Amino acid sequence: MAFKLKNRKIIFHLTFAILVALLTLPQFSHAQLTLIGDGNIAIQVDTTYGFFGIGTADGDRLLYNFNFPWSTGRGSGHFVFRIDDGYYSNAIWPLDCPFQQAADYIVESRIIGNTITTLWEIPLETGFISVRQNLTAGTYDTLGTVKIEYSFFNNDSLPHSTGLYLNCDLLVAGRDNAPVAIGFDYTSVARVFTGERLPYFWQAYQIGPTSTSPQISARGFLRGAGTINPDLFAIAQQSYFYPPCWEIDSSSITGVRYYDSGLLFRWSPQFLSSGKGINYSTNIGLGEVKTSSEDITFISLTPTSLGGCRCILSPNPFEAPCLVANNRWTVIESIQVCISIPEELNTYGDFYHPPGLCHFLTPPNLQPDSIGTSAWLIYIDSTDYTEDTTISIVFEITNKSFPGDTILDTTRVKIPHIPSEPPTATLIQPYGYVSCDGAEGLPLKILIDADESIDMTGLRVRIDDLYFDYMGGDFTFSGDTLILDIPDIFLRHTMKTKFTFFGLMDIYGCSAPDTIQDSFIVDLEGPYVSSVFPNEGDVVTDSLQPISIVIKDDLSGVDETGSSLTINGESYEWGDPGLTWEDSLLVFTPFTPFPDRTWINVRLTEAYDSPDFCSPNPISEPYHWSFRVSYADIEDTMTSTLSFELCEPYPNPFNKIISIEFTLPMDQEIELNIIDIYGQKVNTLYHGRKDKGLKRFVWAGDNFEGKDIPSGLYIIALSCENKNFFKKVLYLK
Repeated sequence: MAFKLKNRKIIFHLTFAILVALLTLPQFSHAQLTLIGDGNIAIQVDTTYGFFGIGTADGDRLLYNFNFPWSTGRGSGHFVFRIDDGYYSNAIWPLDCPFQQAADYIVESRIIGNTITTLWEIPLETGFISVRQNLTAGTYDTLGTVKIEYSFFNNDSLPHSTGLYLNCDLLVAGRDNAPVAIGFDYTSVARVFTGERLPYFWQAYQIGPTSTSPQISARGFLRGAGTINPDLFAIAQQSYFYPPCWEIDSSSITGVRYYDSGLLFRWSPQFLSSGKGINYSTNIGLGEVKTSSEDITFISLTPTSLGGCRCILSPNPFEAPCLVANNRWTVIESIQVCISIPEELNTYGDFYHPPGLCHFLTPPNLQPDSIGTSAWLIYIDSTDYTEDTTISIVFEITNKSFPGDTILDTTRVKIPHIPSEPPTATLIQPYGYVSCDGAEGLPLKILIDADESIDMTGLRVRIDDLYFDYMGGDFTFSGDTLILDIPDIFLRHTMKTKFTFFGLMDIYGCSAPDTIQDSFIVDLEGPYVSSVFPNEGDVVTDSLQPISIVIKDDLSGVDETGSSLTINGESYEWGDPGLTWEDSLLVFTPFTPFPDRTWINVRLTEAYDSPDFCSPNPISEPYHWSFRVSYADIEDTMTSTLSFELCEPYPNPFNKIISIEFTLPMDQEIELNIIDIYGQKVNTLYHGRKDKGLKRFVWAGDNFEGKDIPSGLYIIALSCENKNFFKKVLYLK
């Protein structure tokens, strides 16, 4: 009765699948991307819904959707993105829960290197979740394989949970009910696995593990090999996997023979905070097959190389399964398989894998034209290996019926040396101040140092609220340097832009310990003249009058080496005697007197700001002014009437520079100080001997270290010949 009931369920699901396909045919309008990889593997992706097909470059199918006629559309195998309590799917048939069509949120599909990548952006209240499907062609054990990865990233300001339901419809070279080896088992009935009972791999055959005819097989790994273990894996009648949004009735399908084989991978929802991502991945590719006419055929399904995950060897322990086929016309009894492994390795037991080096086959007695299985878990102490190492596992197969038919088979497994140091990233540019506009452009450059190859799929840069990633075609590489051209919208004057680089890990899952966080400020305007002394039209009486120019740039500052000026037609550049720079004050001190009763024409011809990147900005236009020198008559008069006097500083109050003048009746030692209201010295403008006459100094509101002082009341103190003179000044920024 149970057998009849289960078959009725199969008929119902088959009928449902056929009706869904017929009802939905007119809805399709497709484009396709195709990629041929190494190892004879091929990928096809429908750019409208994101359905994908995997097969061989020769045209054989591993999944139903491969080489499916576009005129009738695709509709077998689908995904469900679970975001919080909502469901988003590319299914074109009804599901058993309300869901939104993911095709409405598809952004792009493109080929990047050996990957076909498709991006969805699922809108939320304050942002969105991006989901990127990466199908990457590669090889495993020299056979073509496709890594199937879904990368969820939270671009929202709130935390969310994300999970994935992924269904693949198997069709191995035209066989819809392909028998499957699952390490410790070989079956054509439905199985559901969760938790610790998750198998290490599966392999589906066009004909069977042994055949005298050529065939292909499909293989996938559930642990290791660069995958993220699903929380649930099932193989069953494909139509069972069509209706569910998330939950499946495991009890009703387990043990039911399938006639249309389908796979289900499910990753439970994971918490995802703002600005964080998570990956779910598995792989499907070609498996090894043997063509044999021997009486007993042995097939090792042990992987020939291991990998890494989260910077440790993975899988560890790893599974060493095998199949034994009886091609005789008689029963073979008491088949035993023993393994020999290096002494530093150990076997490990669990629910499916008994401990010890020798196991009886399951079943131990093989009927004619039947297959048995056995499997070991082997643990590796990775500290025993300081470099890539290949070990040998020797299988010995004996039986009671034919004692002389002993089989020896050796499988070699490459154990990679997992680097002890994770990759690191160093910012080359930009930082500080930049003067790059849209025409000049500004590339972000990050130097990546890694012992192993980098997993490109996770590389991301966030600039303010925009995200860029490698799989979106946003990055290029020059040697070990990652380059991202920063969009023009971030290159506007005075704009401060923050950026973060993250997601760096190598192929063994070793993540960089830190992200790069920095910022830059855009300065697109040159410096300006804030004030000068003497001022335009002033008459000065000092024949060696210093000329002061306050040049400022409110962002990147002024390049002191880039200033030049002319005085009455004579040019002076940085490095010439008499030209000095303090903070923002450019001072020219003449060595020969200015002619009496003449106009001094000053022209600041060049001045540049000082950005950290890109070309400096020049002053917008030359700045010029004039003042008059007249001193002979005044000096003659002053010589006979000179006395100690500290004149009123000008201007007062001041906010740039202030001029300080005083007269000396004779040559003598003086000290000119700036004192705050607490009696503390702020700066000493001069301490030494001066000859008699009118003297002038300029103060730019700075302290001993050349830094700006706070606004406030200050005292100018002149000391000479045991006399002290004081003037109050008010500094206003």
